[in-house]
Amino acid sequence: MEEREIRICRLCFTPINDKSFDLLEGFQVQMIKTIMLPLDLSVSKDPVMCNECSQNLQKCFDFKMMCLNTEDCVKTYTNLKDPLQIDLQEVVLKELPENCKMNEEKIQICRLCFSFSSDSFTKVDTEGGVYLRNMLKISVPEMDLTLTVNPVVCQNCHNLLANQFSFIQLCAVTEGKIKKYRSTQPQDAGNTLDLYKILQQVVEVKIETELGDREAPVEFVACDPQNVALKSEVVQFEENPPRQFHAGRT
Repeated sequence: MEEREIRICRLCFTPINDKSFDLLEGFQVQMIKTIMLPLDLSVSKDPVMCNECSQNLQKCFDFKMMCLNTEDCVKTYTNLKDPLQIDLQEVVLKELPENCKMNEEKIQICRLCFSFSSDSFTKVDTEGGVYLRNMLKISVPEMDLTLTVNPVVCQNCHNLLANQFSFIQLCAVTEGKIKKYRSTQPQDAGNTLDLYKILQQVVEVKIETELGDREAPVEFVACDPQNVALKSEVVQFEENPPRQFHAGRT
């Protein structure tokens, strides 16, 4: 009976069967470059990705393109304005027809998608927006948040951004495992690697580490009962020290 080839997803580094995968080629490679995933696809022959990663890649690509289009639009307005910083509320609300005017005091414009939000948004320039800013630096470094006044992000974009950030981190972990394995191989081992062998080594190391933690001997030191009792009294004394009184104080 012919042995079936085991394929490994190049993005999440998990085994997949022979039907639930897509080849990483053509436009998929361009999507990876656009999202700026930290991957060197040349290390393995005919890299593939599982269905879940394929869907996630498309989702992240769509989100990134939306952000880039929004950024282009913002830069178009800043080129026509002096000073360079613009107010999205002022710009976007002016484009609405008269019968669609909204209360400007209650409406916020999402910096990433230009959608309207009245309550579910995060202010980027506040202390609560620190993590959001860090995710944007990694996921959408092309975006210049200083171009707009008091930028905010709607809840939907916040969720999409968090998903893309996690996806980038996942791919970075996979790349780290491959680089670590490659550093242990001889220089003449060849240009391409067997991802299944790498995964096997990762699993073996993990199992050995877990078994080592479980089997680590516990050292027992013989103790004098009198010393234990004395130390117990000292601990009790430190936890409940006697109150000190000073002359002239009540």
